[in-house]
Formats: sequence, C-alpha cells, structure tokens
Amino acid sequence: MTESIKYLWMLLCEESSYIFMLMLIVGTAAVMSFFLQRLFVSWWGKSIILIMCIVVAITEVFVFIEPESTYKQIQTNKQNVIYTLKNCRVSAFEAQQAGFLAKAKDAWSCPDGVTRYMDVKYRDKTEVNKLRTEGK
Repeated sequence: MTESIKYLWMLLCEESSYIFMLMLIVGTAAVMSFFLQRLFVSWWGKSIILIMCIVVAITEVFVFIEPESTYKQIQTNKQNVIYTLKNCRVSAFEAQQAGFLAKAKDAWSCPDGVTRYMDVKYRDKTEVNKLRTEGK
C-alpha cells in the first residue's frame, strides 16, 4: 500500500492533470456519502457509511488510475523522447497529418532503423533550416 501511495505522489508531481481526476473521485465519494448518510438515523450507521465511502474512493483511485504503471509509462515515454532527440533526425515533416482530435507528427529516422513519429513541437529549428537550405 505504501508503494502505491508513493507512486501516486510521484505521478501527481510528474503530471498535474491527474490531480483533477483524483479530486473528481474523492468528490464523488463525498457526495455519495452525504446522500447515503441521510438514509440512516443512528450515529453508527452514518459512521459505517462514511468509512465504506472512503474505502470505495481509495479503491477507485488505485484501480482506475493505476499509479505505478502510469508513472512508469510516463518515464518510458520521456526516455524515448530523449533518445529520439539525441540520436535521430527528422526525415519527413508532418508525416502524420493532423485530424479530428489528433496532432500533426514528424517522422524521425533513427540509427537503429526504426522510424518514430513525434509531435511537431519537438522539431529542431536548426534541423528545419538545414533541410530547407539543402532543398529537401
């Protein structure tokens, strides 16, 4: 459990968009707890419902977000981007065209023979100028 909390914290530090998802899950559990507590009159019944809603919220966080695998996937993607920027060259501009809910991507040729497609934001300006002057 402590490993999951550690990876959840690292994920929230790395990618701040998950904070909204976490708040949404906790907020849903709080609303659910509020409405379920109105069904019970006794203090014990209300306490048990509150504890159950907290357990459900914690379970939802660790099941839906999967902090460990998500964090490791983000780190792997970062390492792939760094490798591509250091070792590869742009071979085709906007090789994958932008479409509905999609971004344009450039083709990058790498020494290992793999062509990678990355967002246009990674395009190196000196590389663009060099290719324009060469006429490619």
